[in-house]
Amino acid sequence: MLTAFSAGNGVKLNNIKTLIYVLVCQIILTSSPVIAADITIGQRRQGNDAAKQYAADLQEYARYTHAVSGGFRNGNKVFIKIGNHVFYENVPHGIPHAGVYVVAVSKNRVLLQNFYNTYFAQGASMAMARDIAKLPEGSFVVVAVKDEGTRNFDKAGQKMLNKIGAGTGLLNQEARTSYLCLGIKGLNKGMAIEKVGMDLMEHKGENADEKAGLIFKKIRDANISSESGRHKGLMIDQTEVLYYIPKTFDPLTAEYLFLIHETRNLGVKNALNMISHFERFSNAKNIVLIAPVFSSIYSRKVSQRDFKENGTLKRPDLLKNRYLSEYSFLVNRFNKYRSDTILIETFELFNKNLMERKKFSIYGHFSGGEFLQRFVLFHPELIDTAVGAFIGSYAFPLDNIDYPYGLKMDDLVKTFHREIDTNGLMLQKMEIYKKLDILLDIDFHIIAVENDRWIDKYKKTQRQGKSYEEKANNFYKELQKKDRFLKDAGMRAKAKKVNTMIHIIPGLKSSADIAANEATKLLFITQ
Repeated sequence: MLTAFSAGNGVKLNNIKTLIYVLVCQIILTSSPVIAADITIGQRRQGNDAAKQYAADLQEYARYTHAVSGGFRNGNKVFIKIGNHVFYENVPHGIPHAGVYVVAVSKNRVLLQNFYNTYFAQGASMAMARDIAKLPEGSFVVVAVKDEGTRNFDKAGQKMLNKIGAGTGLLNQEARTSYLCLGIKGLNKGMAIEKVGMDLMEHKGENADEKAGLIFKKIRDANISSESGRHKGLMIDQTEVLYYIPKTFDPLTAEYLFLIHETRNLGVKNALNMISHFERFSNAKNIVLIAPVFSSIYSRKVSQRDFKENGTLKRPDLLKNRYLSEYSFLVNRFNKYRSDTILIETFELFNKNLMERKKFSIYGHFSGGEFLQRFVLFHPELIDTAVGAFIGSYAFPLDNIDYPYGLKMDDLVKTFHREIDTNGLMLQKMEIYKKLDILLDIDFHIIAVENDRWIDKYKKTQRQGKSYEEKANNFYKELQKKDRFLKDAGMRAKAKKVNTMIHIIPGLKSSADIAANEATKLLFITQ
């Protein structure tokens, strides 16, 4: 039996100083072209049809792109750089390297990077067409010819160039011509940035030389099995990831559920226990279970006895391998290990190699719940449903308390090792407000025990409450305050409500088995 509390109508706060401050922050945000580019690309603007949106996205991507195409007589070179990432540079000469070079990205993901020898190989044009056809609508695509690419370029390749907005294309062009195209998958024919001729062709966006801007990473291939049952051995950096495929796995309807274990020295065993709790649920609901192993034999805290008199570690490997300590805080203070980044990379890897989903659900208890709460706070746009049980400490949305227990801006920047400009703290605060607006919308369930026996003994977290129930209720109250603040500042729709709910289990002690059982009643309830 659960008792649930949800948000009611809040009382308006008319804080003029706060409103003016937020408006100033908004002005600063919109005046920064680099940050604005990171935010707007790939998002759908209300009131515009897809064609207008794709055209706007193309111009935004093009600002950060530098691309060169040189035919045999005109430089014989290819260069493709988008944002901070150079995809092709100093490519050797010769027949094996003559043809069409293609790069496709979407937001911060590299979807395609390949070379097609349309000079020498029959079928290369068809292969290029197949690869571009697989790209999702809205992908940014750069096509550049090096040396000679027309000889075996056919109608299939031309059709795909038209699909990214090319009007002229490469079909029937003069041999050894230079050809360059910047387009968007789904863009109307003739709307791409296209350059063709016997001279060296170059496009260099106005922000192409900036160090900041668009940063892309290529998602690697991985052997992720679709066979039912438990699987292990998948490594993300130095973190092992276990996963479970349901017995009647259907990739068309399946969803992802991430399971975050508690802190113990037996990380793999804890992750397997998490999977065991949810196997029957997975089979019934067609859910893929993913459990990163964040704890290890190195998870104990470094103490004074580990240091020499001069302040250096007696065992440097202790610090090097201490990736997994403090994973519930998302970032390790000593070695900069980012457990939240590992989870996101895991999601991207499964998206590429098993099935693609825009969001996932997540469950964690005890210190796994602490990780979950902070992850949901910083990455709410990735979350469908979140269920956290017996959370011992929170990152409260308060800008006067240092992280990991609050969101004091200068401490956040220092903790996550981010470089900022003069207006950086204001911009960071605005980003937090945007995240909070999304967080308040998602289904976030917190499970606690009524009158539980666990008492927090840490002074830094006692102020949040002395028990799981008290901490959960205090966190919820802060969310209600932020809901009213954002609405009064014009940053949140008045009609929205807080979707976070506190569930109290009466008369029972905190237990991983009990928490997992209650979580199954809250996850994927619409399926």
